[in-house]
Amino acid sequence: MLEIDPQPNKRLHVGAQTYAINRHRIRRAQLAFHPDVEQLVLDMEECLMCIMRVADSGQKIIALYNFTKTFRSVNENTLKALLGSDVTQWQDLLHNQALQHEDGCLKVKPYACHSISVV
Repeated sequence: MLEIDPQPNKRLHVGAQTYAINRHRIRRAQLAFHPDVEQLVLDMEECLMCIMRVADSGQKIIALYNFTKTFRSVNENTLKALLGSDVTQWQDLLHNQALQHEDGCLKVKPYACHSISVV
């Protein structure tokens, strides 16, 4: 179990430690984050990395990373084929926030990481 360091200035700020602990708990609760599940690297546009994890239960998580200082767009049709067509059911598990959609594309903020699944 993760614990908060009593001397946060030596390692991580307390807020960063709390975020890390919560992120760990969220990941443990998702079957598709288990280390033994199938993992596929998907072909995306340049500067985006996309990894799909599929649990035996059928749960899918798409990890989407933007490695640039600019917004990137991902065609929603690509993700719909993997997650289903109801984009209102997609959720960023690690940030517990709605995703930005615009003109049939999912907007990915600079240097962002999203773990998207159907809720």
